Amino acid sequence: MGPIDILGARTTLLALTVIVGEAIIGVSIAAAVLMAHFHKGRNHHWLIIGAFLGDLLVVKPLMIYRVSQGFFGDFPYPHTSGLEHIALAVSTACLGGANIWLGYRYRVRSSRSKNFYLGPKGRRHRLIGAAFVILWSATLVYGVWIFYTSYIRPFA
Repeated sequence: MGPIDILGARTTLLALTVIVGEAIIGVSIAAAVLMAHFHKGRNHHWLIIGAFLGDLLVVKPLMIYRVSQGFFGDFPYPHTSGLEHIALAVSTACLGGANIWLGYRYRVRSSRSKNFYLGPKGRRHRLIGAAFVILWSATLVYGVWIFYTSYIRPFA
């Protein structure tokens, strides 16, 4: 399948799928952060797990497939510009997995409402969660930059 034109970008369907998938994951993560802020723990947990698994099982494999096909140069040599993005994505995935584990590890059940909340040790989950969101955002910005320099700037 050849390149397609969409919103001023001449791109492939696979690259477009990755960038749209990352945008959807980004909106989901932002909504999950808001839910955590407003103490909607159950909804926060399901949304963040869904976003994390969607990113890990769908979007990242497509991105890694695209990079490994040699689009950015001979893979996996150090001069490959997509390799840094993959390293950042793997680091983010490890941090996200650790954060999900911490969220379940330090939850406490309320005796009155039977809902879960984070106890005093839940601060670790909050700190790692903030680091995860920052690192994931950096991954998104870097991916958008790669998309821009690969598909939009050459034709501008």
